[in-house]
Amino acid sequence: MNAVTTAPVEQGVEMPRGRDEPPVPVHLWCFLAAVVALLVNKNSQYLHLPISPDRLLFPVAILLLFLDANRPRLRWSGVHTLMVVLVLWTVGSMAWHGNLMDNVSLFALSDRMTMPLVLFVVAPLFFDTPGRRDLLLKTVTLIGVYLGIEGIVEMLAPAWAFPPYVADPSVGTMYGRARGPFLAADAMGLSCTICAFAAVTLLVRRPHLWWRVAAMVTVVTGTASTALSLTRATWFGAGAGLLVGALLAPRLRTAIPVVAGALAAGAVAVSVALPELTERFASRWGEVGAVNDRLGSNDAALSLLQDLPWTGIGWQRFFPYGSEWFRLSDAYPMNNVVVEIHNVLLARAVELGVPAAAVLLCIWAWGPGRVVFLRLHGDLAAWRILALAVFTAWVVTGMANPMAVPFPNFLAWLIAGVPTASWAVSPRDDQSITDGEADPSLPG
Repeated sequence: MNAVTTAPVEQGVEMPRGRDEPPVPVHLWCFLAAVVALLVNKNSQYLHLPISPDRLLFPVAILLLFLDANRPRLRWSGVHTLMVVLVLWTVGSMAWHGNLMDNVSLFALSDRMTMPLVLFVVAPLFFDTPGRRDLLLKTVTLIGVYLGIEGIVEMLAPAWAFPPYVADPSVGTMYGRARGPFLAADAMGLSCTICAFAAVTLLVRRPHLWWRVAAMVTVVTGTASTALSLTRATWFGAGAGLLVGALLAPRLRTAIPVVAGALAAGAVAVSVALPELTERFASRWGEVGAVNDRLGSNDAALSLLQDLPWTGIGWQRFFPYGSEWFRLSDAYPMNNVVVEIHNVLLARAVELGVPAAAVLLCIWAWGPGRVVFLRLHGDLAAWRILALAVFTAWVVTGMANPMAVPFPNFLAWLIAGVPTASWAVSPRDDQSITDGEADPSLPG
């Protein structure tokens, strides 16, 4: 029920093979290393690291980028201004409510808001050529190979999980589901979906044989691990992303029945070979406890907004101070009153006020959503569909999840930013990108 076929184009495209492709700069290698290191963000202490490496590598990569005289130039636009306004509004909220120096609030500011927006802005600057964009696809595909296999291993032979802390039931949450190095099944499922979507895009680019094999492994194992995360929000998000990809790439529509048949056959095979796993799927699908928690927190959030519509309760203060807005209901039992709001947009409204949530919604529509209206050529046509499929999966999942883990947040916004070069990057003398069109002379 997810990422098997988000193939974001209608026909195959040969990858460029050294046709005037500039050498890969140091800042790009540093950036890709940060993407890989992002896998252990929040859990680096279990590897005896004083700090997650990505927290150092991303700033270094961005600094090196802006020190490069040959870098593309950012074209400032209204959506960038809205991003600055939202971040400053959040910092002001933290100062007003007295948690500006709180470590948890500061890391949440970075991981849930600031860094995803920064990566969206710099993505077209780092990945400004087809070769560099293909390098990102390859990196994400290799990450997908690891995550896909890791999720299957966790369910069948958890002692073989890597890193070893993944197999420790005493750390993290959601043990017994595929949760990967994030120790969170929701993040694992969404991450595998994003990697599988990227792998299909790499397949469309017709890379060398070994990259095709890696991409196919990512698609198969990523689909399996998304399912094994046993997270319904992720399943719906993956399905929505797949639907968007099919709508934007008509050739995919003919493949959907084949994919559905393959998934059905696979489900039957699993139910016969591993009946206990089928029981866990059925149990998870029918579980109502998590749904009741979401209903309770959503009702409390709406009650809070009636009292504090303009300023909210403050950044990262609903958990735990929002408990006083919880009320008993005849429609569902009250299980927990100390819980995060499992809806990204509603959470921003409750924490920062309705105006801030409106700004965030405008950023979604005017930033990643703007790609819908662009007419792109070359490999950017594939990236357009990939970006929309990935961001759709992220948004739909975020309607029932707090989206607290950095990796899927960062990766979704990074991929969404890559095809924005036509309006976010100033044209060079030797490269025409105007009116939403990439240079048709680019490979592909």
